[in-house]
Amino acid sequence: MTFTPTSATSYGGTVTVNSDKTSGVNTIAASGTGTAVPTRIISLGGNLAFGNVTVGNNAQATLTIYNTGNATMTVSSISYPSGFSGNWSGTIGAGGSQGVTVTFSPTSATSYGGTVTVNSDATSGVNTITASGTGTAVPRASFRWAAIWRLGT
Repeated sequence: MTFTPTSATSYGGTVTVNSDKTSGVNTIAASGTGTAVPTRIISLGGNLAFGNVTVGNNAQATLTIYNTGNATMTVSSISYPSGFSGNWSGTIGAGGSQGVTVTFSPTSATSYGGTVTVNSDATSGVNTITASGTGTAVPRASFRWAAIWRLGT
């Protein structure tokens, strides 16, 4: 006998064996419970548009990883485009979420951007989000000689 449930519910009944036997019991009770197929559904949230950040400085934002499935999801790593960084790996329980700090650290005055990818054992969902930012030049100090000369007289 094979038990193949079609939904997550309890099943029960009686199995009857038809034969030419003239005495004895020819029935037995049978029961089982169907369980839900484990799902790990990933989605990402957060605003990773950092805007202008002076070269040599950094800015931070929170990336939130959601698991809307019914089983624990394991995040093995997160990959970042150039100029962006972060560090987290671990598990997220069913229906849970995890915040991850993403840092933008421009090294030159240029535009940065790309895709952040969360690597996990998710069974479905979207595991990418866009990050962007612009490195701006370090402000140059300027002064007027005339103002300095007056201070000295």
